[in-house]
Amino acid sequence: MQQHVAPVETLGAAGAVSQIVATNVVVVPPDVSQMLDGLADIRAEIEKVAQAKQTYIDSLLDGHASTLSAYDAQIAPLSARAVELENAIKAAVASGGKTVKASSLQAVWAAGRVSWDSKGLEGVAVVMPEILKFRKVGEPSVSIRPVGGAK
Repeated sequence: MQQHVAPVETLGAAGAVSQIVATNVVVVPPDVSQMLDGLADIRAEIEKVAQAKQTYIDSLLDGHASTLSAYDAQIAPLSARAVELENAIKAAVASGGKTVKASSLQAVWAAGRVSWDSKGLEGVAVVMPEILKFRKVGEPSVSIRPVGGAK
């Protein structure tokens, strides 16, 4: 069966290429390392603009440091008390084993998650392969991280 390929069209600034094969669309990405370099350039530009914004904000606030420090001094003990109270609430609800609802907040209790030792079960599967039918493997994921210590 012969496939007909329509002309190639560009998809967005990322440079992905689309080829229409019969009625199916096949996306062919350009070199991923080039795409990563492009993403790094965009992130660097975002950082540059964010730094300029922060410089502008700092210039507007210049001369108001003592007022801002006074507010921070009021917030610090309140924040510490909030953390203490949250921890006490969580401990009380965990020991009670049920959700507690007040007028504007609630502490939601949830049972502990069940997990299994995958390596141990894979070892057991050698002698009991029928347990493999209960094994589920999720979709792979991709995260974009800096190389070395770069941001």
